[in-house]
Amino acid sequence: MIADEPDAFRIVGRAAELAALRAALVGLSRGRGGTVVVSGGAGIGKTTLVEAAARIAEHYGITVLRSYGIDDDGMPPLWPWRRLGRSVEAVASALNRTDPVVISPHARFAMFDDVATAVADAAPAAGLVLVLEDLHWFDPSSMLLLEHVARSVLDRRVLVLCTSRRAEPSVGSSSSVVLQGFSSDEVLQWLRVSAPHIAERRHAVRLRDATGGNPLFVRLLAARAEASGRLDLPSALADDPTLRALALEPVSVLDADARDLLDDASVIGDRIDLDLLSEVAGTSASWVESKLDDAFRAGALVADCDTGTVAFAHSLVRDATYANLSPSRRRAIHCRYAQVLSARGETDAATTAVQWRRAGERAECARWARIAADQAKSILAYDEAAAMAALACEAAPSAIATLERAEAEFAAGHVETSVELCEQVVLQYPEDDDVVVRAAALVRGVGVPDLLMRVDRMCGAVLSRAGIPAGAKARLLAGRAVAAAETDRPDAASRWSAESLELVDTMLDDHTDPDADAVLDAVRARHIALADMRHVEQRRELALRAIAVGPRASEALAELWGHLWLIQAALQTGDLNLVDEQIDVVQRISDRSALPVARWHYHRVCATRAALIGDMAAALRSNDDALAVSSSTGDLSLIGLHFAFLGQLAAVRGEVDEETRSSILGAFEHAPDIPLVRIYEPLLASLAGDHGLARARFAPFRSMPSTVRRGPRWTPLMSLVGTVAVALDDVETAVDVFERLREYAEYFMCDGSGVVFCGGSMARLLGDLASTARLDDDADKYYTSAIEANDAIGARPFAAMSRFGLAEVRYRTGNTTDVRKLLDAAAAEFAALDLPERLRATRHLLDELDRLTPRERAVAAEVVVGLSNRRIAEKLFLSERTVETHVRNILAKLGCSRRADIARVWRHG
Repeated sequence: MIADEPDAFRIVGRAAELAALRAALVGLSRGRGGTVVVSGGAGIGKTTLVEAAARIAEHYGITVLRSYGIDDDGMPPLWPWRRLGRSVEAVASALNRTDPVVISPHARFAMFDDVATAVADAAPAAGLVLVLEDLHWFDPSSMLLLEHVARSVLDRRVLVLCTSRRAEPSVGSSSSVVLQGFSSDEVLQWLRVSAPHIAERRHAVRLRDATGGNPLFVRLLAARAEASGRLDLPSALADDPTLRALALEPVSVLDADARDLLDDASVIGDRIDLDLLSEVAGTSASWVESKLDDAFRAGALVADCDTGTVAFAHSLVRDATYANLSPSRRRAIHCRYAQVLSARGETDAATTAVQWRRAGERAECARWARIAADQAKSILAYDEAAAMAALACEAAPSAIATLERAEAEFAAGHVETSVELCEQVVLQYPEDDDVVVRAAALVRGVGVPDLLMRVDRMCGAVLSRAGIPAGAKARLLAGRAVAAAETDRPDAASRWSAESLELVDTMLDDHTDPDADAVLDAVRARHIALADMRHVEQRRELALRAIAVGPRASEALAELWGHLWLIQAALQTGDLNLVDEQIDVVQRISDRSALPVARWHYHRVCATRAALIGDMAAALRSNDDALAVSSSTGDLSLIGLHFAFLGQLAAVRGEVDEETRSSILGAFEHAPDIPLVRIYEPLLASLAGDHGLARARFAPFRSMPSTVRRGPRWTPLMSLVGTVAVALDDVETAVDVFERLREYAEYFMCDGSGVVFCGGSMARLLGDLASTARLDDDADKYYTSAIEANDAIGARPFAAMSRFGLAEVRYRTGNTTDVRKLLDAAAAEFAALDLPERLRATRHLLDELDRLTPRERAVAAEVVVGLSNRRIAEKLFLSERTVETHVRNILAKLGCSRRADIARVWRHG
C-alpha cells in the first residue's frame, strides 16, 4: 500500500503520522477495525493529515464517509451522527427508532447498540473509513455514542478517523496521533514546495520560532512574504492580536457589504447555510451567493466539493471575525438569527434557545430551552436535556423549571446535582405543593448513604405538611423506608414501608385507583425492608404483586423487578423449577426491551444458577457477559459485582491465583467503603495462604456478628464473615456467626438483597462453623442435612463440600462411620467439577485414613484441641507413656515436626 500511491498522497512533515494511519488502513484488509484520534491545536494540520489518509483509502477502493461537529452551543444532540445518517440509512433509522415513553440510560444503550451495528454493517468487503472531524465540538451524547461505536468496530472492517483540538481521553480502544508544530527542517521543506522565493534556512528558522511551527500560521506568513518578496517578522507576531489580524487579512480586502455578511455568518457557525444566511441577512440568496464568491476568491472561505457548500477557510478566521464584533452588533445579529430560527419551528430548538440567550432575551430563551430539553429526552440525549433544562432554569427560575432540571440531571446520572436541585425546590418554593412532592419523591435507587439521608430529610419535611394526597404520601414514605433500610435503621424501614403499603391498599379498598408508580414504590420499599431470610413468603407475595403492577408503571424496568424478586425467593427455598421459569421470563423482557440493565440481570442470574449446580464454565461465561454489558454502561456498581462473583467462585474452589486476587482487589478500590466489600480482602488473603495478612484484615469483622443489625445484605455479609472465620480457624467468631445463622438452616444461601451468588444449603456453612467451633454433634447434624438438601436440587459442588466436611468431623472424632464412602464420593465430584484444591485436601484425608490407626486418630483428635499428653491419657484411659508413643507415630506418619503441625495438617489437609 505504498509503491503505487500518487505523490499527491504524501504531505510535508507528517511521514510518521501518515504511516500510522496507513498501518490502520492495512489492518482493514485483515478484518481488523479500530479508532484513531488525531489531535493538536487549531491550524496544526489535523484535517490535512486525515484527508490524505482518506484519499489513500479511496485509492484502494475503501469507502469513506464523513461527518463533523459544529462550534455552536445549540447544536442538536447527536447531530454529527444524524448527519452521518444522511449517508447510512440504517444509522438514521436507529437514531429515530426510540420510544419517547421509555426514558432511561438503558434505552439509550439499546439505541447506541443499534447505531454501532448499523455502522459496522455499512462496511463493504473492502472496508469503511468513517471520518469524524472536530470531536472538541461534539455534544456529550455524541461522544458516548462514539465510545460505543469504537468498541464495536474492533473486529469489523471499519476504521474511525477522528480529529480533535484536545488530547481526547481514550475513545474505546482508540490509538492516538498527536500533531506537533513543524521543525525548522520541515518548514524549509514546505517553503521549497509552496514559497520558493523565501526558501532559505534563516527564514525557516524565523518562521518556526515565530509560529511554533503551526502550519496555518506558517502558510499565512509565507504567503504574505511571497507576495512582498521579503519576510518581515515584527516582534508583535508572537502576540494573539497580530495572529488574529493575520487570520483576518482575507476579510480585510472585501467590501463593506461582504464584511457585514461574514459578520452574520460568524454568528451562525463555521459552515455556511446559504438559505439560512440569506434569511438572517434579510436579503436574496443570489446576492448572498455573489458576496460569498468574493470572500471565496479572497481566501476567507473554502468550498466543500463533496457537499457543494462553503465554510470559513479556518475556524480562526471565523473566531477572529466574531471577536471583532461590537457587543451591540453581536446581540443584534443573534436576535435576527433567533427570530429566523423561531419562525422555522421547533426543528432546532436548542440552537434557538442559545441564540435568544446571546441576544439577551431571557423569556424566549427559557421557552425554547424547555422545548429543546423535551426533544433531547425524547431521543435519549440525557446530558443535552440536562444542559437545556439548566439554561431554562437560569433564564427564568421557577419551581417547575428547577424540578424539570432536577429530573433531567437525574436521568443523565448526575444524582448529587439532582438531589441539590430537589432540596432547592423544597426549601425555596414551599407554596407549590405538587412540585414539592414530586421533587421529594424524585430520587430513587441511590446507594450513597449521605445522599440517602438527604432524600430522607426531604421526604420527612414534605410529609410534615397537611393535605398531602395519599398516593404522594405513599411514595414519600417509601423513599424514607428505602433510605432507612440502606443506612442501618431496620426498625424505621419496617415501619415506614408498612405505612406506605397500607396507604396504597386503603386506596384500593376505597376503589381509588392509586398511581402504579406509587404502588411499585411501596412494594419495593417493603421488599427491601423484608430482605432478611425469615420473610421469604412475604417477599414472594410482594414479588407477585410487583409483577402484576409492573406493566402499568412508568419506570423503564418496572416489569422486571417482580420476576427478579421471585428468583431470589425461589433460590432461597431451593425451587429451581421456578428459578428456570422466571429466568426465561427475564430473558424475554430483556430481549423485548433491549435495555442493558435487563440484559445484565439476565446474565447475572444465569451465572448464579450455573455456579450452583457446578457448571463453572457456563457460570464464567455468563459472568463475563454481564461484565461486557456493565462496562458499556459504565456503572461501577454493576461492574463490581462481576468481581464479587469471582471472589465467591474462588471460595468454592478453595484457592485463588494472584492475578484473580489482584483484579478483584483492584476493582474494589473504586467501590464503596462498606463491610460487604472490605471482607473480600481477608477472604482472598486466606485463600492465597497469607494467613497473617488475613487475620490482620479480619480483625474489624470479628465483632460484626454482634454489632451489625439485620437488614439488606446482612445475610451475605455474615456468611462471608463465617467463611473467613472457618478459613482462619477463628473459634470465637465462628461461634458468633453460627448462633446467628442457625435459624436459617432450612434455606439455601440467598435472601432478598439481590442475586449475586448462591452457596447452596445454609446447613453446609453451619456445618463448617460448628466444626470450627468443635461443636461436633451439631456439625454432623448440619452436614448430613446439607448433603440431603444439596443433592435434592443438584448443587454438586456444595454437596461434595458437605460430604468432605462430614467425613472430616467424623474422622477427627474417631467415628469412622461412612468416612471412606463420603470421601470417595467427594473426591469423584471434585475431580469431575475440576476443583483441584478441594480434591487435594480430600485425597490427603484419604491418605491419613490409611496411615493412622483408630487409636492414633483418637489421640490426634485430642492433640488438635490442645490437650496435653497427661490430659489425653486421662480422657482415653491410657498411660502417659503410651500417649507419647502414639504422638511420635502420628508426627512421623503425617510428616510433622511439632504438635502444632498436627493441628494444621488435620484441619486444612
